[in-house]
Amino acid sequence: MSGPVFSPQPGAFRRLLAPLFLLRHPFLALGPRREPILYRGVEARQPFTLTVAVTSATSDLPTLVDGDILIYATTWLVRHLNAGEPLPEVLEVAPTTLLGALGRRLGGTQLVQLDAALSRLTDCSVATNLSPAAGPIFSLIERVERPSGPRGPYRLYLPAFLLAEVRAQRFRDFAPAALRLHGLERRVFGWGCAYASGKAYDSWTLTRDDAHRRAASEDKPRRFKAALGRIAAADRMPGFRLTADGVGRDTRFVLTRRPAPAFPDAACDENAAAPEYPAQDRAADPTRTPSAPFHEPDDVFEVAWDED
Repeated sequence: MSGPVFSPQPGAFRRLLAPLFLLRHPFLALGPRREPILYRGVEARQPFTLTVAVTSATSDLPTLVDGDILIYATTWLVRHLNAGEPLPEVLEVAPTTLLGALGRRLGGTQLVQLDAALSRLTDCSVATNLSPAAGPIFSLIERVERPSGPRGPYRLYLPAFLLAEVRAQRFRDFAPAALRLHGLERRVFGWGCAYASGKAYDSWTLTRDDAHRRAASEDKPRRFKAALGRIAAADRMPGFRLTADGVGRDTRFVLTRRPAPAFPDAACDENAAAPEYPAQDRAADPTRTPSAPFHEPDDVFEVAWDED
């Protein structure tokens, strides 16, 4: 298989760029979660710690799908970087422009889910010594000024950490088709972008336990390994393939970059539906900020796209 078929909405970005720290490390939850993410990792041979927690009693942690907003912001910032312009600290963008750039339908529940995603990105605290630019504690979006009307723009105040990462050119290409992935499958795709997409390296190997730790998964190791196996069997990540080697605790998972297609647009289906923010869990506590994506069990791969 060559990955999910993806037909972008008119106005959707044909090229997206994701900050490297989001691809490598668990700044974002796999799905709805309130428990803090506590992670110890290594970057440039130096150990670091990462803690992501909620700051509001009515909010969940930001999820991987919420991170699409940061991918949009990174793509927008890089355009300024390439033009030799100072990087703006405030991103002013209309909701319909942001949704359209990410290939999502406009209006309806998408606007509600977008606003909820922005709330989760602001209602979190990140503490890490990954970079001096991080500061003691920051949010993935520092502040949001919401539009006064349905067509007015958001004003997103971006964290200094993201600006510093873009200035240092620490970002990678992110296939628009991958916006349809969610949960662990999206996390694994991010690892492919970070570790198996260079000119000198096109594969990356890790053990089950290492993958479990890097994913910040709340699943038991055996269930987590089974989920990786199903991702490998589904083989639908654009640009990368996951395979398993070995049995039992000795199983290793290998991410390999697919050869570039001779005709990159050949797999684009004109009739395919564009991705959307999945609908919130209707049975969830109504006092809580709605969670997107609605976290499917690990043995379910079809995204619960919301139908307006």
